[in-house]
Amino acid sequence: MKELFNLPELQKYMYHNYGFRVRHSMELADSLYEMGAITDPRTSQSNYPLAFVDKYLELLNAVKTNIENEEDLSFLNKGKALDMVISGKSDEHAILPTKKLFNINDLKHDEKMMYIAIAKNFLEY
Repeated sequence: MKELFNLPELQKYMYHNYGFRVRHSMELADSLYEMGAITDPRTSQSNYPLAFVDKYLELLNAVKTNIENEEDLSFLNKGKALDMVISGKSDEHAILPTKKLFNINDLKHDEKMMYIAIAKNFLEY
């Protein structure tokens, strides 16, 4: 099963797909976190937080709303919405989009690219 992003994996993904350097990726992730668009990026975990399971569908709908005009969402596996692997007992978890709604076009180009990568990683999980 595909893993959710932790910081090193997000940085690796952004470098391989967009050429973003590690420091630039960290700055973008911090910016998205400060605006409330993603959870704390400073994590080495790639698990889904147990506390979020009951809010999964609410989060799923918010994320889809944020990117639906930017991305083809036909890849979504609607039948597996809660078929998740929850690992570890830590309060720390993977980098996830939040349920905050916003106009994605208000983001700077690189922030938008990172948010979409995190959102798609979550939606494909």
